[in-house]
Amino acid sequence: MLFDKHLRRDEAAWEVVDHKDIFPVPMWDEDEDLELAYTHHTNISYRFVHDLRAVTDLRKAVQMARYQLLQDAVRLKCNVLLSEGWRCTLMRQGQRHRIEVVYSGRPARAMGALPRLPQPPFIGVLDHYEHHITRYQQPRRRSLFRTWSRGSDAS
Repeated sequence: MLFDKHLRRDEAAWEVVDHKDIFPVPMWDEDEDLELAYTHHTNISYRFVHDLRAVTDLRKAVQMARYQLLQDAVRLKCNVLLSEGWRCTLMRQGQRHRIEVVYSGRPARAMGALPRLPQPPFIGVLDHYEHHITRYQQPRRRSLFRTWSRGSDAS
């Protein structure tokens, strides 16, 4: 159906502010003794959309998407991600911000004790997003309209 009954035309669309893409990188060095019993044949991914209330929610959203991806890997009988990557899209609608995180990785089953789980790769990239959120001010469109309309009345 072309027009869905849930389509709200009176709401403003989400404007894309920024987009970052971290391609999957290996998470385990060759020096670490990680005995693999099984490696999944493809990467899996998880999409997570979160409305931001604070700047600290950026890192939490990426970590939450990673946690959900690890839960999906457990359903595939895997316990580790060999490679991890993520894609973040920061959106704005007025003063509200929303982040969409797509986290991807290659699941595998490792034998023995697992080393401590490292941080998501290149998590420091999100500092740039924090700048967008804290420095953003809504444009003053009404005052521009009033100035234009006053100028047109004088002529």
